[in-house]
Amino acid sequence: MCCMVSEKIIAACSRDKLIKLFSIYGESIATLASHEMSVTVVTARSNLLVSSGRDTATKLWDLETNEVV
Repeated sequence: MCCMVSEKIIAACSRDKLIKLFSIYGESIATLASHEMSVTVVTARSNLLVSSGRDTATKLWDLETNEVV
């Protein structure tokens, strides 16, 4: 699953427990790690990203620091 974070950034989640941020040109920007199992959903608004995974955790990320709030 992936979502548009902004006009120029895409967030992608996967079974490897990671959320990866990419530019619209395919360049890797950041990797967010905090889930213990697969990340299944990501959605974003403004400078915040919400993720949820098979570990039943829901995380709120600050995209300016790339850390869990």
